[in-house]
Amino acid sequence: IISGQSCYKDFKEDLLGDSSSREHFAEMEEFLSKEFFENEKVTLIPHEKDKTIHVQIGSEEQRDIFHLGDGLQALILPIFACFRYRHDPSIVVIEEPELNLHPSLQRQLIQALLKDKFENHQFFCTTHSNHLL
Repeated sequence: IISGQSCYKDFKEDLLGDSSSREHFAEMEEFLSKEFFENEKVTLIPHEKDKTIHVQIGSEEQRDIFHLGDGLQALILPIFACFRYRHDPSIVVIEEPELNLHPSLQRQLIQALLKDKFENHQFFCTTHSNHLL
């Protein structure tokens, strides 16, 4: 189970792990950049001082993920989980991914999750969103 509670620890573990886990993390950042941020470079940083994730998009100032809005958090966490275990056949359950996401981002999220990169995953989502359906 991957949740926001373990996100900092998991990010830090992957970035400080072996070369394979660091490569997967870099691929995830590149995927986020391409799929959601119009190819603006995305950098995710586990910030040791406050034990949170900091995000830098393009040339913008690096910020705590909590100051970027709930929508970005709702995007990053499932994408991270899918990348972390993308070679393992997995069942991915996402509860109401539409919360705090603009309808266009809802569509982008579903389209991103349906990419060949995640062909080993089976997705289950609970939703009230027509956009996701």
